[in-house]
Amino acid sequence: MTRRRPQRKRTLPFPRDRSLGTLYVQKPGWGSLCWEVFGEARGVVVVPAGYRIKLEVAREGVEDLSPVAGLAEDALYALDLSGTRFGDDDLTCLRGLRGLRELDLSWMSRLTDAGLEHIGTLTRLRVLNLANNYERITGKGLVYLAGLSDLEELVLSDSHVENATIANLRAFKKLRRLNLSEACVSDVAMPHIGALRSLHELDLEMLIRLTDVGLGPLTALVHLRYLILSHTRISDAGLEAIGRLRSLRTLILSNTNISDAGIAHLRSLTKLECLSLQRTHVSDDGLLHLAALTSLRSLKLGGTRVTASGAETLKASLPSCYVTLEEIGVYRPPGDSSVR
Repeated sequence: MTRRRPQRKRTLPFPRDRSLGTLYVQKPGWGSLCWEVFGEARGVVVVPAGYRIKLEVAREGVEDLSPVAGLAEDALYALDLSGTRFGDDDLTCLRGLRGLRELDLSWMSRLTDAGLEHIGTLTRLRVLNLANNYERITGKGLVYLAGLSDLEELVLSDSHVENATIANLRAFKKLRRLNLSEACVSDVAMPHIGALRSLHELDLEMLIRLTDVGLGPLTALVHLRYLILSHTRISDAGLEAIGRLRSLRTLILSNTNISDAGIAHLRSLTKLECLSLQRTHVSDDGLLHLAALTSLRSLKLGGTRVTASGAETLKASLPSCYVTLEEIGVYRPPGDSSVR
């Protein structure tokens, strides 16, 4: 039996005269969001064995990213450049970080499609965040990322990704989480999304050109567990397709044109745990269709036609479900507006 080589502590050389930002550490098994502050990225930093390392580059005061190019290819597990003012050419410093798994390039006011060419070499990348780059990220740059075959999460919210470029997503066969909220796509893009058969989570919030027609191709996503369709143009007819997504655990349909007739299609979602119907046309009659969803644990009904009596009746059938009539984000006078 071969023995594993003992892990060694890592030494990271940073400039002595200035800090690049903050270093965080994480042990495998802590969970993807659990990072512990380790210290400044300044001078020679020694990190104990067994820890993943994340560098969060400071948003102010750091004008030179070149020290990153001097790190070993597996020195960083995650790199956060969100909110910084680095541009496309600055990203050439990242080419050697071939062990990088997570990269956050959100809110970068000088980043464009051209800059994505420099991260195409990061073939072990699993998480990429390109959110809030508006018209500068159009989707054309995704062609540079075709070699990122291990990519599992891609965030393109508030970008200018369009129907003409969405086909570039097909390269990401292992993609499990995709966020396209407020992107510039419509029904035409949905067959390309439906081809991403590994998807578990899909956020299509605020796609104001998405209608019932676009939901048909999504029925191919048999592993989908989490779906957001709020602020879209879907109606009752589109829920027939949604009812075929039998693996769904969370479904957000707030601010859509659905009513009691459409809710009948959701009876097949027996694994559903969280459902939001806020600001829809659903009434007490529609709740009768939900009584069979015994896995339901959270139901949001704020801004609907549901009455307190109707909510109480459903609660009797689903005693483990938290039902709220409070409209989230809208002021209500003091008083209890939820059924516990």
